[in-house]
Amino acid sequence: MAKRARKTWPIEDLKKRANRYMRNPQLSREEKDIIQGFISDILYHAGQYKGFGYIEWSKDGGCQRWMDDGRPADKTPYLGEDKFLA
Repeated sequence: MAKRARKTWPIEDLKKRANRYMRNPQLSREEKDIIQGFISDILYHAGQYKGFGYIEWSKDGGCQRWMDDGRPADKTPYLGEDKFLA
C-alpha cells in the first residue's frame, strides 16, 4: 500500500524551512521578498502572524563587519540567526 501524503504541516516546520531559504545568499532580494510575503500570508490566515519585527545584527559585530565589507546589498550573512521569521 502506498504511503499517503500528509494533508497538514506544522507551522513551525514551515517557518524553519522558509528561514533556511531566506539565509541562502544565492537568492535575490526579489525572491526573498516573495518567500516572505507568501509565508506572512499563510501565518496570517492560520492565526499565527505576530506582526513585523525588526531584524537585528548578529551579536558578533555583524553591523561593523557589513560596513568593513563595503556594505553589500545582501545583509543576510551579518544578521542574527534568530531574527528571521519569529
